[in-house]
Amino acid sequence: MKAAQDLHDKNTLISIAMSFNVGDDISESLIQLKCKVGYNSAYRVLNKLITDGKVKRTDMFSMGIILETK
Repeated sequence: MKAAQDLHDKNTLISIAMSFNVGDDISESLIQLKCKVGYNSAYRVLNKLITDGKVKRTDMFSMGIILETK
C-alpha cells in the first residue's frame, strides 16, 4: 500500500507542477480541485512541499505560496 501511495503522491506532485506557478496561492482544497485527488493525498503532498521548502506556509490553515515548482 505504501508503494501505491508513494506513486500516487508522485503523480500528484507532477500535476501540481503543471497546474501551479511560482507565486500562486496553494491549499489542500486547491490541490484537490486542480489535481482531482482526495483530501488525504492533497494534505500529504502539501505537507511534503512545505517540509521540502518548496511552499511557504502563509497561515495556520495550510495555505501557502509556491516558491519552486521543480
